[in-house]
Amino acid sequence: MNNDARKALQEVFGERVSFDYDEALLYSHDLATLPDQVNLLLRTIPEAVVLPESREEIARLVRIAKAHRIPIVPRGAGSGGYGGAVPVNGGIVLDLSYMREIIEIDKENLLAKVQPGVVWKELDRELNKTGLSLRVYPTSAPSATVGGWVAQGGWGVGSLAYGSVVDNIESIEYVDGKGEIISVDSRDEIELVAECEGITGIITEVTLKIKPYESVTPIVAQFPSAEAMESAIREVIPETQPYTINFATPEFVALKQEAMNHWEIDDKYTAMFAFEGEDETKVERTGNIVKKYLGEVLDEEVSEFEWNERFYPMRLKRLGPSVVPGEAIIPVERISEFLNAVEKDLRGYTIGIEGWVTGENSASVLAFFLDDERDFRFGMSFGKSMMILSLARKFGGKPYSTGLWLSHEAENYFGKDRLRKIMDYKKRSDPAGILNPGKILPAKIPKFPIIKMSTMMKLSSPFMKIGGKLAGKR
Repeated sequence: MNNDARKALQEVFGERVSFDYDEALLYSHDLATLPDQVNLLLRTIPEAVVLPESREEIARLVRIAKAHRIPIVPRGAGSGGYGGAVPVNGGIVLDLSYMREIIEIDKENLLAKVQPGVVWKELDRELNKTGLSLRVYPTSAPSATVGGWVAQGGWGVGSLAYGSVVDNIESIEYVDGKGEIISVDSRDEIELVAECEGITGIITEVTLKIKPYESVTPIVAQFPSAEAMESAIREVIPETQPYTINFATPEFVALKQEAMNHWEIDDKYTAMFAFEGEDETKVERTGNIVKKYLGEVLDEEVSEFEWNERFYPMRLKRLGPSVVPGEAIIPVERISEFLNAVEKDLRGYTIGIEGWVTGENSASVLAFFLDDERDFRFGMSFGKSMMILSLARKFGGKPYSTGLWLSHEAENYFGKDRLRKIMDYKKRSDPAGILNPGKILPAKIPKFPIIKMSTMMKLSSPFMKIGGKLAGKR
């Protein structure tokens, strides 16, 4: 970054721009710790960190970056693990945490307009004060921001009843790669920005669909096998229409209880069925279905405790001291086959899996491999994520997200038609290609410009799986 660009940034942002190396280092990774080998290929440390306070400041920043051909990487809380907020060629990280205003809560139309830096749990707390609540939110809600999850996309708590985060967006305002402020409210236009990792626009406002507040009644049940748990889940969905369903392997249950130093339930296949309101009929019918498949319904106190723990799957990191995550979407009807395959093929690894049912026949599964980044083999450990995705594919699965590491999976994630529309819009809205390069669409590796990142990841995937195995069982 030349002096002219630095001066221009300082004129706009003053003390809210930093060129300090140590501070920039904090923005060179997200939730996942990067292997040292990654830094041999990419420039993950930004040259500047900027904290804007308004859409107008973001528009001015984009125009400065465009004039000097400087990449911009928008960032929320950095709570993702796919590298979506990680630079590939230095540039500017745009930390949106200062833009955390709840602009409007519309009780009549059940809408909430917020800035991108608003934290999900804080938003829900404010909505609760007015008798309202979120329809869906991520399990990382205590730290994740609205803009971050909208930019990454995905499913979470409540998705079984209300769909993905994109399904719950009424409108989006963003700044495109030319520095223009744009607002859209049609689904087709929203899908050119939401889930797109900031490559087509930097989100400045989101209007979300919300709902009247209702208490949640959780029911936790344990089962003798993955097959029994899957059968109960599949029958409960149409019979009682839950708000959300979570499930976990015995290994996940054991590891989480060890991490908390709190032992309350057995190490068995566990499912949590949650219902809006207090419908005794649904509770009773769910209990009967659980018993039909030789399951046991745990008492109300345990169920409430587990419901309150839904935000903290990462407690497992205490045992690591590092965690390598792997995530995928699989059909509900293949849950038991997938979990049994993991148990068979990855026997000996310290791995726990939990999941959320995201639709009548889809579920997200998140695997946690315990690891140690201080070990010399850690550079190969990211291959463990590919092992999970590879197993998921055998049972009709697909990637949960793309980010940096799975940019070569963009067509599988978005579908050919939507990806083509995103690519076409990217060319029109960001002709200089400065918005979050390396995510979703092919980007060149800075230190080896003849190679595209997506090509390298695609070619290296088989070797990464081998590397994951060579990284060792812990």
